[in-house]
Amino acid sequence: ALPSGLPILTAGSDNDFTGEIKIENKTGQTTIGEYKTLSAKRYGKEMRAEYGYAFAWSRVSAIGTYFSPDLATIFDTIKNDPNNKDTEYRITVETDVLVGKLTFPGAYKSLEISSDAEHPDRHTIFFTGDLTMKGSGQTKFERLFLDARNTAGVSADYKITASNGDLEMKNVGFNNLTAITANKQNLALSGVEFGNKPVKITSKNFTFTQVDGLIESLTVDTIKANNFGTQTLRMLEKKQSKVNVGIDGLSGYVQFSYCKADGSVAAIPNKTVLFSVFKGDLSKISTSPCNYTRDARNRILAAP
Repeated sequence: ALPSGLPILTAGSDNDFTGEIKIENKTGQTTIGEYKTLSAKRYGKEMRAEYGYAFAWSRVSAIGTYFSPDLATIFDTIKNDPNNKDTEYRITVETDVLVGKLTFPGAYKSLEISSDAEHPDRHTIFFTGDLTMKGSGQTKFERLFLDARNTAGVSADYKITASNGDLEMKNVGFNNLTAITANKQNLALSGVEFGNKPVKITSKNFTFTQVDGLIESLTVDTIKANNFGTQTLRMLEKKQSKVNVGIDGLSGYVQFSYCKADGSVAAIPNKTVLFSVFKGDLSKISTSPCNYTRDARNRILAAP
């Protein structure tokens, strides 16, 4: 048995080859009778045999990976980094984890949070309250489940808001999410699953591919579907949306499919207002189960 944190190697280059090292040894027996698997982790030039904490993090342009049992400690470090506005940060989630209420740092160039790439499944972050990013940097979540709990540990509704920066979600599943907002910048969703609640989407520019789940309303300036055939957005019936500028010129085709709250196909009466505003070219959109027409006020109405 080896103690966690034991130095085993010194790196002779800037290449991080810890992923190529397998340690057969384990830690000594713990008080609850477990033996913890050791992995090679890098601290600057030094390689250590360590039982990983819940999170690993790094500055993308710098050597060194650091570990923490919680996100709050990492966020505090980023907050106090004098170069945070010009720094790209990457955080890897190495296990399902409960983190409590999160206060994101106010400044960073970019912040990426994702599951361990070597793990076959997406890890879940359980948290309390909403997720709010107030800085102007880009925030990206990838290969995760995001699930809120109240203070009693019961599943709760939550919102995700990027007040001033771009927000990207890739291969992310949600439970009890009710709204995603990127008011002033760009929102990109790819391979996301909204789960059990219809979601309000608000952003300046909205780009998407493979969005699974109901959308309660869509309020954006421009919309763009990545060009992999027709992309479908499942819209909740009787809820109006807005597209204030129109379809991006490079967009693929978008189908708006109207559904009941249970996900079944809705019957849409003639002249129902689907979009209170939809400016720009309509040649790349379609609606289902109805057709549509645009009136003189740039509204999109259901048509036979």
